[in-house]
Amino acid sequence: MDDPAIGREEHLHALDGLARINRLSFASVPIARAIRRVGLALGRPVRVVDVAAGSGDVVLDAVRRSGVPAEILATDVSETALQAA
Repeated sequence: MDDPAIGREEHLHALDGLARINRLSFASVPIARAIRRVGLALGRPVRVVDVAAGSGDVVLDAVRRSGVPAEILATDVSETALQAA
């Protein structure tokens, strides 16, 4: 996926695979805990920045799990990944 010449369909397939791995490994859980701690301490919505976000699956799940309001800024070098997000 780091190859800028990768085809769109192949890239989307790879993003789906990574999202599946992230779900099965609960990758978002520690991030969700941190977002929750910060959100509760601040008493206001949290701003979360995800660099190299891919499809955004981890940050979206982390914010959902955190239970606190958040504003998300996701960035990725791949336009295909950003469109998927």
